[in-house]
Amino acid sequence: MPKRLGLGLLHWINPPEVRPLFYAASVTTPASVDRFAALCREAQAKAVGPVALAGTGGIQPLPAGLAHKEVSVRQTEQFRSVYEPLGASFASVLLADLITPQWWVDSSYVDELVGAIPSPGDDAALFDFCIATGRIEPPMLLGTNGAVIVSGRRGLGAISPLRIESATRDKVTFGFDALPRPNWLYLNVIQQTGQVVILNGVHHFLALMRARRDRAYCLLRRGLVEQVLDFQDPGFFKPQHLSSVRPPLLRDYLDAGVADDVAVRAVDQFMRFAVQTEIGFVPQSD
Repeated sequence: MPKRLGLGLLHWINPPEVRPLFYAASVTTPASVDRFAALCREAQAKAVGPVALAGTGGIQPLPAGLAHKEVSVRQTEQFRSVYEPLGASFASVLLADLITPQWWVDSSYVDELVGAIPSPGDDAALFDFCIATGRIEPPMLLGTNGAVIVSGRRGLGAISPLRIESATRDKVTFGFDALPRPNWLYLNVIQQTGQVVILNGVHHFLALMRARRDRAYCLLRRGLVEQVLDFQDPGFFKPQHLSSVRPPLLRDYLDAGVADDVAVRAVDQFMRFAVQTEIGFVPQSD
């Protein structure tokens, strides 16, 4: 099976979570859980000591020339239903001090994204790169009543509610939409500390940093560190790490003295659909 090369920040992994993380992420290099645990222990000497972060001082409004882009996104159903209720706003952010919540990134995907970054000075194209619309690959039919959609970049979103397309005495036609996941760069300002944590878009942010860009456009919200992510997932760092004096930083992935080389089994995301019918009886209404 192919492997996906990654850069891991093992310094922040709690000892009790090493084994669950190894198996949940399908780590293939190091080859054994004991060697992976040893590598995590060796990483404890890395990235120590407090760091001074820009925090909210690195946040600026969008350039005036992007006002029409912002208006267009604000009018989408995705923004109105998901982001607007959370008080999300648009901003330009400094990349250097962003805090990352996940312990590894796919380095091959970052390389791919670097090639898609627009030329410096093209603000409109940079906005489109940062506030990207996902895409769905053509589905494959499974038998007579099923289908599956596969995504190599985990870009699948949700389905719309079932609707009646048409209804006659001879036939009723139902329909629904399978939707991609908008890959919008999204940050959270921790209310307790003012630190800025990535909620979505680690690979895009890192690609921009790799390309020697210093800023990105994104959506921004404010919330408690406990509300940032589901911290029961072993793939995410815990609140005490994210809000510490030395949190895991986006730039750490590019620091050979902090990051470690790991590999995980490459997987594709899929969304499967099946039509299931049931014929029964219900009481007649009076």
